[in-house]
Amino acid sequence: MTQNLLTAGREALVARLGAISTADGYLTNAGANVQTGWLNEVIKAKQMGFPLLVVQPSRGQPPVAGPGALKLSPGFRIVGAVEAGANYEAALEDLHLDVLRCLMPGHRNFLKWLPLGVTGIQFGMPDSFPPGDGLPCATFLLPVYLNTVIQQ
Repeated sequence: MTQNLLTAGREALVARLGAISTADGYLTNAGANVQTGWLNEVIKAKQMGFPLLVVQPSRGQPPVAGPGALKLSPGFRIVGAVEAGANYEAALEDLHLDVLRCLMPGHRNFLKWLPLGVTGIQFGMPDSFPPGDGLPCATFLLPVYLNTVIQQ
């Protein structure tokens, strides 16, 4: 049975974010705390430590039809969260930089961490949010889209 390419792409994204650790040259160990779902539900359901990364489903890009294939770009929001405190801005910037470095597209080559059929990644406009609205953390949101080719 063939695995669903959309599922494989999402799982590869989560696994890739799991590689973020100071032992591999990143500024944080956020890879040890990657979750899926919705940030508020993840925080309420579990006693989470920080930094935290949550991969949320999001609106994708419009599909593009081609001969015998369809190019999809399923969307996800990567939400990074750090504990609110005196210097949360620097901690949030460290986490944001780690995510960008981890997912950085290659030049001329397919990304080796993506499954065959998922050809690349695109980024949307990032945003940051201070602590508040009942959340004990500051967050950033980075929309990402996985370029996926579905064939007949």
